[in-house]
Amino acid sequence: MLNREKGWAESTLTEIEFKDDDPDPFPLVLQVAHLDLKSSGTRVDNDLDLFCLALLCDKYDTVTLVRPFIPGWVKAAKEQKQQSHPFDSYSWLLISFIFGLHAVFAEHICHVLFTMRQHSVGLRSRF
Repeated sequence: MLNREKGWAESTLTEIEFKDDDPDPFPLVLQVAHLDLKSSGTRVDNDLDLFCLALLCDKYDTVTLVRPFIPGWVKAAKEQKQQSHPFDSYSWLLISFIFGLHAVFAEHICHVLFTMRQHSVGLRSRF
């Protein structure tokens, strides 16, 4: 917090805690911000990492900073996910919404709506 006499409360601390945030995506965002692109940590291999990164970028308004890397990260995450099991559409809705991936968003919103429709029709027919 900003104090009129002392300035920022965090300015005297040697370490600042981000209790509400997942710490894993922070180094990636900082590497991109400091153009440390040769580092092995500038990769996102799965949708969980991409989901956490999307939340962090949305919260700290750093989507524009990582935007050039998003297509490669999304491609890698999709390839990784297809090998194991189908997409978690709810996570991908958030990822695509935050990163502005309109085609991915449309694909997953259709899947979610179709799934909800199937469940609601199934529930009605049982009663």
